[in-house]
Amino acid sequence: MDQRGEDLEDRLLDFAAPIGKLVDALRDTRQGWHIAGQLVRSGYLMIGSRRFSMNASNCATSLESQS
Repeated sequence: MDQRGEDLEDRLLDFAAPIGKLVDALRDTRQGWHIAGQLVRSGYLMIGSRRFSMNASNCATSLESQS
């Protein structure tokens, strides 16, 4: 992975880390759990999307080189 890709991954992790602390600080109520779920999904989505796209890109490159 190039330097830019590693930097992006680090920034995404730095963005997602405080979300866990925020979610832990929410009240243990029905509304708190709902908001926590939304925050977790939206906060960590970019990391998963980034890794998925990198794996797909690597797979496509591998298939092209085999042809």
